Amino acid sequence: IEFKTCTAVFDNDGRFNPSYDENECQPLFGDTVIISIGQSTDLSFIKEQGIAITRVGGLKADPVTLQTPIEWVFAGGDAFYGPKSVVEAVSCGKEAAESIHRFINGLDLNENREKTWEFEKPDISLEPNKPRTPIRCLDPEARECNFLEVSYGYDETEAKKEAVRCLKCGICSECYQCVNACLAEAIDHSMENATREIEVGSVVLCLGNDVFDPTILQEFYHYKRNPNVMTSIEFERILSASGPTMGHLVKPSDEQEPKNIAWLQCIGSRDLNRCGNGYCSSVCCTYAVKEAMIAKEHSGGDLDCVIFNMDIRTFGKDYEKYYNRAKDKEGVRFVKARVHTIDEVKDTGELRIKYVDEDGHVQKEDFDMVVLSVGLEISESTVDLSRRLDVDLNRYNFADTKPFTPVETSRPGVYACGTFQGPKDIPSSVIEASAAACAAGRSLVEARNTCTKSVEIPEEIDVDGQDLRLGVFVCNCGINIAGVVDTDAVEEYAASLPHVAYTSQNLFTCSQ
Repeated sequence: IEFKTCTAVFDNDGRFNPSYDENECQPLFGDTVIISIGQSTDLSFIKEQGIAITRVGGLKADPVTLQTPIEWVFAGGDAFYGPKSVVEAVSCGKEAAESIHRFINGLDLNENREKTWEFEKPDISLEPNKPRTPIRCLDPEARECNFLEVSYGYDETEAKKEAVRCLKCGICSECYQCVNACLAEAIDHSMENATREIEVGSVVLCLGNDVFDPTILQEFYHYKRNPNVMTSIEFERILSASGPTMGHLVKPSDEQEPKNIAWLQCIGSRDLNRCGNGYCSSVCCTYAVKEAMIAKEHSGGDLDCVIFNMDIRTFGKDYEKYYNRAKDKEGVRFVKARVHTIDEVKDTGELRIKYVDEDGHVQKEDFDMVVLSVGLEISESTVDLSRRLDVDLNRYNFADTKPFTPVETSRPGVYACGTFQGPKDIPSSVIEASAAACAAGRSLVEARNTCTKSVEIPEEIDVDGQDLRLGVFVCNCGINIAGVVDTDAVEEYAASLPHVAYTSQNLFTCSQ
């Protein structure tokens, strides 16, 4: 067989349109020839209808509306732009359907149809360069005269090892699953950024916080290298009924129940040496105590929970009683030691922690899982917004306030509360929010209600004399309730009661 040389695969417009050099050919010899048949559009009936054809043999249509020169005919897919993917063909079908809808209803086909797509490349500067896990293949000698699979693919261990290399880009692929999942129907992919100017008398900044990323301490704690080392936020998801394991406490590495778990406190807090955050994040000790107690509740066996700490700081009313309950009644161990490094035990896969006890002796313990109690930080976006609002920040980028006026910033009329003012828990944030709202309201006395819009409330329906119609909504709360109560039977029984017109189940009623 003689092949002519391909000089280009795509044309100047990026379309698949190979070009060849007829003068440069290459002969190949073989015993069997397998012809891979391509595809092309059957345009015979199209030409009879008088629909225009492009130079490369596709249907001529507007690239935005997909309308052909015959106004009631629309085109899309491979017949329009040439060979591409199924995903792009489906996209064309949706756009053509939108154009047909507008055409039938006499609407403008072009209005708000132009779309711009931006590629967001994730930051991988701190990600280690991990080699690809090779795929095992059939030996070349064993491939002759048979149709055996050449590639074996991955087994479970290899698949998990390769999956760890994922950069977790988190970029939307326009699958629209979020649209289907949103019960409030609040997601609209066609929305675009809009700038609005709103006149206000005061501003309250409650901008939230980020959590410390322990990736920079990877060489000490093996975070992201060992799946059994996780942050407190990630551990919370494991304990959650809506989490990846539906609230069942298992190790990410092998999905087996752990026998012991260690918490390392002050990761990203009270540490001027490795991260520069010299402040206490206020919440870490309390949430570590909470996680340890809940982990014991979720564990089927006698789970050993150990919290390594410099000291326990349980801020808040009666939080010290919670700590004492964990220590004296629930069997949570508290070890006064700041752990420098975690070692991996290769033979067992456990995580070894060495520390110096209060008597000065070096101790070591092996754990199935280690939870890093990460502290609170101010995000870069908050720092940028503060600069644009001309609000002063302290050395750790929290709002610079005074002890006797904790919610007043350096700019009059702008107030701060919550973790933007300083690290604190939810109850303290709520108290500060009330204080900030009161302070903001003082400067609004003269202008109060001048911009208020009245809410139109639908008139009540007179149901006098009508039959009772009751609705019963059963909350299964993931496995917290459904794991104990037969919610299907409850719903079925409720439907049989007098005057019950509707029954259904909710996943999490309190949050929905």
